Formats: sequence, C-alpha cells, structure tokens
Amino acid sequence: MASGYLEVQPGLLLSLSPGRRTYRMARAVALVSLLVFISMVPFAKVRLAQLPSFIPTYESALILNDLMTSALLFGQFAITRSRAMLALASGYLFTATAAIGHLLSFPGLFAPGGLLGAGPQSTAWIYMFWHAGFPLFVMAYAVLKVREDREPDRFAAGTLKRQTTVLIIPAVLGAAGMMSTVVCRLSVPAAKRAGSRASPTFSTA
Repeated sequence: MASGYLEVQPGLLLSLSPGRRTYRMARAVALVSLLVFISMVPFAKVRLAQLPSFIPTYESALILNDLMTSALLFGQFAITRSRAMLALASGYLFTATAAIGHLLSFPGLFAPGGLLGAGPQSTAWIYMFWHAGFPLFVMAYAVLKVREDREPDRFAAGTLKRQTTVLIIPAVLGAAGMMSTVVCRLSVPAAKRAGSRASPTFSTA
C-alpha cells in the first residue's frame, strides 16, 4: 500500500552509498586519467591519419550506451518514483538524441555536407549544445536528490505516466530544437575555420 514516501529498495542505484573502496577506485581512475592526459600533451599538435570509420563506430556505440542507460534509469524510476532518477534518465535520453543529430550532420559520412540540411558549422555547434545540455540534467538530479533526502516524497501511482512524459518530451524536443536552431543557421559565429582547426569561438565554448 502506498505510504506517501519514496520507496528505496536494496540493490537499486538510488539506495547504494559509496564506501571507502569506491572512493579509492574513483581517485585511482582520476589519477590515471590525469597522467594519461599529461603524457599526451607533447603530442597535441601531431596530426594522425584519417580513419573515416571512427566517427560512425564511436558515436553509434555512444548512442546505444546512452539509450540503454536511459532505459535502465527509467526502470529504476518506475520502482522508486524518484524525481531525481527521472531527471537523470531524461538527461541520457537528451544526449542520445543529440548524438544522433551530431552523427547525421557530420560532413562526409552520409552526404558531403552532412544530412539534416546542415551547414559547415552545424556539427560543431551541435557538439557544443550537446555537451552543455547534459550537465543541466545532472544539476537537476543533484538538486532533486538533496530535496528527496530532506523530504521523502513520491509520485502518486495515477500520475506516474504523466510525470514521466513531462520530462521525456522536453528532453527529446530540447535536443531536436537545439539541432533545428543550429541547422537553420541562425546568427551564430563560426565554430571552426577551414579544415579541422578550431576557432577561438569553438575553443572558448
């Protein structure tokens, strides 16, 4: 029977708390990543050979990963009724949708200038909005998680479908609207110069 409080069950992501081993592993991964980054700095200006299959392979895997992650988080939400979990699931749905647009608009993959009516700057700007949008969902998750910890709450069973739709639709429409804005070539400065060199605008963003 519904108790009016957030149901957190053992074994779910929402109920897991990081222990000392988890913190140690996170620090180790961060340290290794930093060392790898530093070791690559001397080779930053070395131009590698072109590999046309890299982008479609990498982004296809990324899209599938984000979609599966989103589905798993929506499943967690269906059990816990956590608004925080719903926000995070919608964030991964947003990134999957944006990645699809980025892949389709990439010059030379499906068309010389990219699909979706993309211009020479569209792919770079989609990348910027794609990577700027996901942190907003993460921040929403953090805020909602704090609120849920302070004041446990949950959705009524009758509003579960409606509340899920309320966040899914904005996530998908937000990604689609972002891509439409970029593709329509509204007044945005050039994101990159000729070739693969990034402009100051792109680097700053």
